Amino acid sequence: MIESIQAALLALVAAINTAKVDIRIETQALKSPTVITALESARKRGVAVQIVLGAKADFSLDARGQPTGGNRPYDTGPQGSELRTLDAMKASVFIPPQFSELDRPVFEPGVEMNAAFAVIDSKWGLLCTSPFNTNTRSDVCWRSSEQAFVTALVDLHKADQSITSIDPVIAKSLATKDLVVTPTNSHDFNFLLHQKWRHVVVSYLSDGEGMQALLAAPPATLWTSPAGVYSRLALVKLQRAGWTIKELPNAFSGIALISPRAVYVGSQKLDDLHIGKSRALGVLLSAKHSAQVEQLLQIK
Repeated sequence: MIESIQAALLALVAAINTAKVDIRIETQALKSPTVITALESARKRGVAVQIVLGAKADFSLDARGQPTGGNRPYDTGPQGSELRTLDAMKASVFIPPQFSELDRPVFEPGVEMNAAFAVIDSKWGLLCTSPFNTNTRSDVCWRSSEQAFVTALVDLHKADQSITSIDPVIAKSLATKDLVVTPTNSHDFNFLLHQKWRHVVVSYLSDGEGMQALLAAPPATLWTSPAGVYSRLALVKLQRAGWTIKELPNAFSGIALISPRAVYVGSQKLDDLHIGKSRALGVLLSAKHSAQVEQLLQIK
């Protein structure tokens, strides 16, 4: 089921409230008070709460290369008050070093974890184009109880709780469920960009490989987000190649590829660093969902 992130978070809270075994969440940010309250209630019921959180620390390095600033990682935690809240409720929180700006012992700026998904009791799965927060935006989510889809999300969650790369078996399992996870399946993601789409919706576009992949595809309409980040040169190149550039009425995060044959929704950003290093996730769906995505994004 395709739905808005507001509706998806309401459904997530309802699912958390009925969870009996475990709850798995992976998201760059978890700033929905209703979700956090539901997680605390579930933990008190004895449900295992496991969260993979993408840390993006708000600090800089001093002359000696040591973290400094108001949100020093050893002081308040990479997510500040958000992480302290999760610690207080004794959730099992893991921040993978490879998807964090805090990579012990090496500080590696610019690397993020952008995936946003949840699994309830290994029976119910949710995937969104943006982090789980309460900001009003036009982001979309895919919700399903299809067992193969849910199992693939569980496998990804388990893998991202380690500091190793994704096992080839897991990568193959994700691909066969029409799930594209970057950077592991970056080749598959670039292949998608090369296809014939009617609408391409992006929140981030640099003058890199992602933009080159779009140039190799037939011209379409590129929709930008009011809160997005875009290379002026990349937009000019696309316009010269026959692309139409339009702006969405509301903020959007992630990516949506829409055609009469299929639709893809994911958290990827069209930037070499994000595609090559950051964890992002999307799902390829049948054309029957295209109209729903267009309606949620208010594409006309």
